[in-house]
Parts: sequence; structure tokens; C-alpha cells
Amino acid sequence: MTTYTTSIKDVDQEVNTLRCQFQAVGSTFAFCVYHVDGLLIDTGPPRAPHIVEPFVQNHSPQKIFITHHHEDHLGNAKRFQDQYQIPVYMSEATNQTISSIKDIPFYRRMVWGNPQWPEAQIIQKEICTEKYCFQMIPTPGHCSDHHVLFEEQNGWLFAGDLYIGTHLKTGFRGEYVMDMIQSIESLLNLPITTLFCGHAGIISNGKTALSKKLDFLNRLVNDVRQLQKKGYSAHQVTSKLFRRNWFAESFSFGGMSPFHLVNSIYREII
Repeated sequence: MTTYTTSIKDVDQEVNTLRCQFQAVGSTFAFCVYHVDGLLIDTGPPRAPHIVEPFVQNHSPQKIFITHHHEDHLGNAKRFQDQYQIPVYMSEATNQTISSIKDIPFYRRMVWGNPQWPEAQIIQKEICTEKYCFQMIPTPGHCSDHHVLFEEQNGWLFAGDLYIGTHLKTGFRGEYVMDMIQSIESLLNLPITTLFCGHAGIISNGKTALSKKLDFLNRLVNDVRQLQKKGYSAHQVTSKLFRRNWFAESFSFGGMSPFHLVNSIYREII
């Protein structure tokens, strides 16, 4: 039986945060769902509707926004759409990605569950509530369809999986470090105060946190390039720069590995 540990926190009585941790396949996983002024940002994984649904019932959102297509973010969108008639909004890129998916990798189904796809309304630049307007900003890197929401009045950045942490320990198939760097650089000119991460939770000094992650990524690029010049392969470089979790790599059939971060840099070099 899976044990879920949850916490709920309000930021200035405006942003309501649900954060949940649970154990699966020998590791700890976390996800966050945010609500602000009638807008639900992401919906949690399909394995945990019993965790997210009371949060939805308590706050009665009028809109749902999905930052990207991964099942830990849109996993309950269709459920809430069907049960509570809440419209689901996303970018055209996310909608197109969803329409092209034939199957979720086995390891992701084991960790997060198997989602159903909602009927989406497409937005181009912003999504507004009664009090706020949120800019929708493309931030590829974690995946090609990734978008964040920025509310300039308060400096809130709802970052999806752009941040995760200042240092990455692993990567996923389809992640591109150079795109991550460009995405973070594009945001650092904004007056960001608080960052709301899809997994790490609330980061009070969001701009500083993003700057630290950018520093890590730039160092990683430099280290990879230096080792590449010495003739090391991408797999050799990965083992030199990261502590590899061979169980996770085997269980995911290579889908979850820091090799993907290193190899994405190699592709730029070549």
C-alpha cells in the first residue's frame, strides 16, 4: 500500500499550494498543484486523484492550466473536467504533443499512473482570472512543449518543471540542456519574486534560484565540452560527472538517466 504525505500552504492567502510525497519503485517522488484566484495550475498524477480532488473541491477552480504534457501534471485534468465541468487550457504545442502520444513508457506508468487526455482549449499568450493576468511563456528544455505562467503584479512564476532544483541528478529522454539554458536566460529579465515549482514547491527567492540552476547548467556544458575534447564518449562523460543510479536506469529502460543531459550537449557540439 502506497503512503502519501501531503501538506497545504497558502501564500499571502492568495496562492494555495498542495504538495504531496510518496514512495514508488524504491524512490521518493513529489508533486505540487497550485490554485490562485480560480485558476488551478496542473492537476497532479493519475495515481493520486484521492489526494488532489479534496483540494479541488475546497477551492472550486473555474479554470485549469496545464504547463506541459507529462502525466504528473495533466494526470487528473480529464477527471476534473468531466466531474466538475472545469475547462482545461494549454498551449497549442502541448495539445499537439498529447494528440501524438500512443503509449506512456512503462516506468512512468508505474510511478505516476496512466492518464486520460482532456479536451483542451488553446491559449496563445495569457490566461486571466478575476484579479490577475498570467503571461504564458514558452520554456522548452525539459520537454519541447513546456510553458510557464508569470504574474507580473506579484512577481509570481509558476514554473512547472523548469526549475526542479539548482542541481540536476538525472535527466529524461527528450530533455535538452541548451534549451533549458536559453529558457532560463529568457526569464531572468523578468521581476520574479516567488517561484512555484511543480515538484520542489515554493521558492521564495525565485530569480536567485533560477540563476543558480543556470550556473549549474553552464558549468555542466563546460565540463562536458572539456571532456569531449579529450576523447571521452558521452557515456564515459556521464559516469565521470554524475553518480549514476543503475537501478533507475535499468527500470526505466534508459529513459531516466543523466546520460540524456550529457548527450544533448554532445548533439550541440557535433
